[in-house]
Amino acid sequence: MHIQNLLFESDRIELEQSFVYGSPAFRRAYKRYNSSAEWRRRKKDVRKRAEDRCEWKVRGVRCPNPGVDVHHLTYERFTNEPLTDLLFVCKGCHDIADRAREERNGRNFAAFCEERRRETSEATFFQKHFKDDDWLTHYLCDPDRYDDVFSNWWDKKRSGEDD
Repeated sequence: MHIQNLLFESDRIELEQSFVYGSPAFRRAYKRYNSSAEWRRRKKDVRKRAEDRCEWKVRGVRCPNPGVDVHHLTYERFTNEPLTDLLFVCKGCHDIADRAREERNGRNFAAFCEERRRETSEATFFQKHFKDDDWLTHYLCDPDRYDDVFSNWWDKKRSGEDD
């Protein structure tokens, strides 16, 4: 039986949310993980690989400063990250790397939100367009046509023409 089946619902939700970067559950999991033996081992391995030097590169040139901390390139495999997800960096490069990751995460989050907004709008649009609950049957008869109808409406809505 999978471990998630054994947890209380609140524990299962906490576990799922702990993988959502920036969430309160993630911050709690991050704090726990940072004090774990597994994280100390990974940090040691990354530092050894880097030979105590900063691994951050700009235009292919490695920073000459000594490293002081381990930076996550991504949190996609948080708590199970391979060493290739981690860099040993100096303080200055760590700040730069964090800002770059935050900007990337912000763009990814914005794109995710826009995609969800479009999906929700699409379902609402077709429900109103067909004025019944069986809009999917109508849609499936000619999906290309209805995709075009929705896309035209969506483009007008996004540009402010269809308020």
